[in-house]
Amino acid sequence: MRSMNRPYGAVDVAANLKGAIPKAAVQKILVGLTEKGQLTQKPYGRPKCQSMRAITNFLPGKSTFFVINQSTIDSVPAFEVTALENEQKIVDEENKIFASDLKAAQSGISLYVLSAFDTNFSSTSELAKLKITPSDQDLKIQLGEAARTVESDNILLRRHAHLAQVSSLLERLGPLRSGASFVSEEDRTLLDTDWTKWRLEWVRRRKVFMTFWQLCTDALSPQDAATLADDLGIELDTTEHTALERTPLCLSVKSNPLKRKR
Repeated sequence: MRSMNRPYGAVDVAANLKGAIPKAAVQKILVGLTEKGQLTQKPYGRPKCQSMRAITNFLPGKSTFFVINQSTIDSVPAFEVTALENEQKIVDEENKIFASDLKAAQSGISLYVLSAFDTNFSSTSELAKLKITPSDQDLKIQLGEAARTVESDNILLRRHAHLAQVSSLLERLGPLRSGASFVSEEDRTLLDTDWTKWRLEWVRRRKVFMTFWQLCTDALSPQDAATLADDLGIELDTTEHTALERTPLCLSVKSNPLKRKR
């Protein structure tokens, strides 16, 4: 039972013993080994009872099976299983290399045998290579076709770019075609005045804030100052803002025409 490691009934064990031990005695022996922990009893197709003696008396031998206690069987440790798997992978890789070498060797032997029996084998192979190699004229034709294809693709790309530009211009002209009024000179002057006024006001307020912020963060490190600004929800100028400050839109503002004279 230990070597086979499969369930056996009392009838099976008695039959394997060629009737040397009666089936009832075999049943008692198996139950005894179960009580000692060497076997495990597995009843099938019958209600289970609370006591091993009750199971033995209640169930016939043909519905009760015994199997060796799995905890008493030696098993291969996990690290040995892993080592065996790694060894198997190495052997498989070596087999693949050997198979590739064998195939290459067989191919080389075939070529050697063919060249030994055919003295024109080498010249025939070279002639076949020359036949499939394009001539200078063919190369010129292929290069010309490739150049025409590239030029055609470039023309199509330029055409699509022009169409997109025309579509954008037509879309911008749409409001004018629908009768929208132009911005008058007075409105433009008013917009320029408002822009100059609020632009200079923003510059003044930013200067006041930067002075106050430098006083508050003078004793702090740059990392602590950044953390404090993040906690207070302060958003400083980004690289986009700095780039915008250098454009003619901002540099053209010189003075505030609405500033009160003292």
